[in-house]
Amino acid sequence: MRILVLEFQRRYFGRGKGYKGFWSEELFREEIARQFDDVYFHGWGYDPDWLNLIDEQRMSINYAFERYGRADVIISPYSMKWYTDYSDIDKNVLKVHTAGDFYVGNKKFRRYWKYLTYADHDVICSPTLLALDTLDKYNIRGKKYFLPWGFDSYYHRNLSLPKSIDVSAFYNVKPLGHALTVYPFRIKIQEMLHKMDGLVVETRKHNFQDYVEKINQSKIFINCNAGYKFVNPRVNEVMSCGTFLLTDRNDEFQQIGYEDGKHLVLFDNLDDLKDKILYYLENEDEREEIAANGMDFVRSNFSNRHRVKRLKEIIEGNLK
Repeated sequence: MRILVLEFQRRYFGRGKGYKGFWSEELFREEIARQFDDVYFHGWGYDPDWLNLIDEQRMSINYAFERYGRADVIISPYSMKWYTDYSDIDKNVLKVHTAGDFYVGNKKFRRYWKYLTYADHDVICSPTLLALDTLDKYNIRGKKYFLPWGFDSYYHRNLSLPKSIDVSAFYNVKPLGHALTVYPFRIKIQEMLHKMDGLVVETRKHNFQDYVEKINQSKIFINCNAGYKFVNPRVNEVMSCGTFLLTDRNDEFQQIGYEDGKHLVLFDNLDDLKDKILYYLENEDEREEIAANGMDFVRSNFSNRHRVKRLKEIIEGNLK
């Protein structure tokens, strides 16, 4: 079985100073390369000659076949790149898409819907139940599977650093940006934290290496999805580091198997969040027990190793 993996968006080399932030896709790609025996890549950052190609070659799957040989399976991660000959690919080639934020309200929703309709994938793997429901609602073709977000268990791990930060809540929040429009509750959380007396708080966005270290240094990390009720990638990244997670409530946690008060703690509003911050800062033993349970839970179920293993099972079950 030969696998062609298409572009994951622009690849940023290195994970230290200056890393731009697409590490979840980068680490997922690396795990695909580890678990599949015969895999090659076409796209920005993977082919050293890709930038020298003309547009017709860059965006042609058949050109990739000519250069590297025909694939049995194409995996197209969430990047919405319009390969010009996608709909003309040999029907014996299995076309697999790992979906992203396909939900009404996403500013790119209409473009994503057009892309999915055009590409006509055989298999679509969704990282959230919300996206899975939306795919069905909008009659997107292809067999659909739930494939939760993963994390790299090597990078996202307990570094045994001193817990010098009381509460962390850093997100991509820009004053007039899409993130603020989609997640308006995040900036309210940050404002509330800075008004709480006597706490060491971290809300500044960080590059990859600092991100993992800051999580490890935090007694409490606050995640927030607000309007869109699904489990986002940050949940498992934080929990895999052995850090206690407070996150806003949604039904997807229970449906996937997370237990409130055992693996993590859910909050309902700002007042509830404030009360729980103060409670779990005071009750260290209980906080650390939940953090340890959460770390064991996600590392046993939701790592990239588990995610790609499940992806491999899906592909093998659908090969033509």
